[in-house]
Amino acid sequence: MVQTCIVHLIRNNLAFVAWKDRKAILPAIKAIYRAENAHMALVRLEEFEDEWGKRYPAIG
Repeated sequence: MVQTCIVHLIRNNLAFVAWKDRKAILPAIKAIYRAENAHMALVRLEEFEDEWGKRYPAIG
């Protein structure tokens, strides 16, 4: 089953994040899912990978 609701996608991603990092990582995750188009989402995903990719590779 593929999840399409943005709230549930974000919530499922936060399952991989430590409690102390949730407030810091949440704006980056939201920026990916709320991007204007697919190209901007890919750009935001790359930005996420640069900042958080080593610590949370399962999200990227």
